[in-house]
Amino acid sequence: MAKKDTEIYCRCIALGMTPAQALSEAGYKTDKPDSVRRQHDNLQKRAPIQNRIKELKQYFDENPHLAKPIIEPDDTKPAVQKQLSAKEYLLQTLNDVGQEPKLRLQAAMALLPYEEAKIAPKGKKEDAKDVAKTATTTGKFATMDYQADFFGVMN
Repeated sequence: MAKKDTEIYCRCIALGMTPAQALSEAGYKTDKPDSVRRQHDNLQKRAPIQNRIKELKQYFDENPHLAKPIIEPDDTKPAVQKQLSAKEYLLQTLNDVGQEPKLRLQAAMALLPYEEAKIAPKGKKEDAKDVAKTATTTGKFATMDYQADFFGVMN
């Protein structure tokens, strides 16, 4: 094997890892399932890779004490996180006490449209209805119910 990443992939497959785990350990991008499937299929089609996987499986069967993961987990390597939406990222930044106050304030301002609803402006028709309704309660155009209150007549 000439390339280090394909050798790591072959060892991981020989050890029984899933294709996604093997590709991830070998340094391939595994963010999309279609990409993982396509990369795995392309690697499995190559005869030298198939032969190397068979050799490694046979070697690990003969030497079971050597059949352990090639790459030890690294504590310095961050764990894979799910993709955050913009709102989730801003909330996380806002709630992180360790962040700079200026950055937290900017996150709060960016979150404002998500949290507080903007009052929609009234249209011409709605405004005209409100003016007509106000006119029926006051002045000389008031309806009989309101005029009776105006003159002090009780029903």
